Amino acid sequence: MRMHLPATGENDTFGDDILDELEGEALVILEHPDQHAAITVNMARKTLAMIHRIRGRDIPCAAPQVA
Repeated sequence: MRMHLPATGENDTFGDDILDELEGEALVILEHPDQHAAITVNMARKTLAMIHRIRGRDIPCAAPQVA
């Protein structure tokens, strides 16, 4: 079950705003994985997967993998 908290004065929901922020931060980390600790890159990858599941999207295969 998905709940939305209305944002004041906009059509977006509070939850979508938070997901957008998290997604943006995760993408920044995954653009330069060599500049971050492996655990941070792994968490960013897992965060993106979680966000895509919440939004009902397929997980993109283009995310870089760290050994």
